[in-house]
Amino acid sequence: MVEWEPGAGRLGLWDQAPVSWGIADPATTFQTREMLDLVRNALDDLPDRQRQVVLLRDVEDLGSVEVCNILEISETNQRVLLHRGRARVRRILDRILREGKEPSARSRAWASSQWTEGPRSRGPTRLARGEASMNCHEAIDVMDDAIEGRLDAARQAGFEEHMEECRACGTYLEHLRLVRAALQLQRDDVALNPHRDELIRSFEKESEQNS
Repeated sequence: MVEWEPGAGRLGLWDQAPVSWGIADPATTFQTREMLDLVRNALDDLPDRQRQVVLLRDVEDLGSVEVCNILEISETNQRVLLHRGRARVRRILDRILREGKEPSARSRAWASSQWTEGPRSRGPTRLARGEASMNCHEAIDVMDDAIEGRLDAARQAGFEEHMEECRACGTYLEHLRLVRAALQLQRDDVALNPHRDELIRSFEKESEQNS
């Protein structure tokens, strides 16, 4: 049995493949007051640790090492929190962009509870068998690193190969890139959520201790 068909995505791994949002200009889409407020509300709804990591990484544009030092967490934990936070924001944006309506408090709470993002069952991995190409789970595991250009040459090659074959993961990658763009636009928004000042003070304190 083939693991996937070219252009159709890996078979049996996604319960429901993501659908493209069709956004040509993220700045125009996400700089409206409505969308800025929507993203800010999505940030407010994140669990504390996820919100802190997403704010520091995507809004304040700090590196992973700085964030780990400020929050006193491991690199692995930081990566998990970052992806889960971005994924929850993605679900809120997916609902509004596909359905064209403001998500209710109830729907935002549901999205927050559905933290598992991506394909269903992991199974044996191609990388574990010494093969170059990734499966969906492996691709999603390194997707945030790929977005930030932090993959080594071998993993980059496997990642790109998988993106060419799997439309579902390719669309999911597109979504995460757009989520990051939407979060970065929060940087200049004066209405940014109230947790920002606390994190900035923590960063300044960390900088002073290291100077």
